Amino acid sequence: IAAKKKIPCFLIDRGPPAYPGILTKIQWVLFRKSWKKAFKYANAGFVVSVEHAKLIESIFGDSMRIIPVSAGIDPQLFNLKNSSNSESELKFAYHGRLDQKRRIILTIDLVEELRKLGINATLRLIGEGDQLKELELMSKDRNWMKIIGKVEHSEIPRILSKMDIGLLPMGSEISWITASPIKLFEFAASGLVVIATDIEAHQIDNSESWLRKTGVETFVRD
Repeated sequence: IAAKKKIPCFLIDRGPPAYPGILTKIQWVLFRKSWKKAFKYANAGFVVSVEHAKLIESIFGDSMRIIPVSAGIDPQLFNLKNSSNSESELKFAYHGRLDQKRRIILTIDLVEELRKLGINATLRLIGEGDQLKELELMSKDRNWMKIIGKVEHSEIPRILSKMDIGLLPMGSEISWITASPIKLFEFAASGLVVIATDIEAHQIDNSESWLRKTGVETFVRD
């Protein structure tokens, strides 16, 4: 209808289908159908990252302009770093979906290894998901690990202001490679050091002066 009336229209794609299962297969059908229609009628398409744009072009070609627009946050909401944090405790945090697919166990492995080295490290996991009950059981035997659960997004800046290091353990699945993780920017705006797996989504342009790679593929194990 928009094309017939010569009204400019655009497709906004927040990312390809992420989770396995029959519903995802149906989503892929709709995903492809939507983009095919966009290439036929739309003026341009918006995606969340350069890798996301490459994925679309690899499937549908480059006859339409694809514009990456990454995730963003208001830094003023997160610039709340608490200067009174205890220097005797190293506080790690993860917030987001507590799903098995996100490899949350790696965050626990990391902190556990640090504690074996005599470092007083603690971990806060914020969110809910299909691994929540398992993680709650694990926390019962680990007094340094706390499951905060789901909170209002307005509470996240306050919680992060009391942390030291933010963790992003996601792997190399297409849904993560093509993503623009808003958590990365929230951690950075909160003044936290960020430890993340080495995938395209966790890279920031022109960051060579301060970004460091350890040579370790993941936190503790792949």
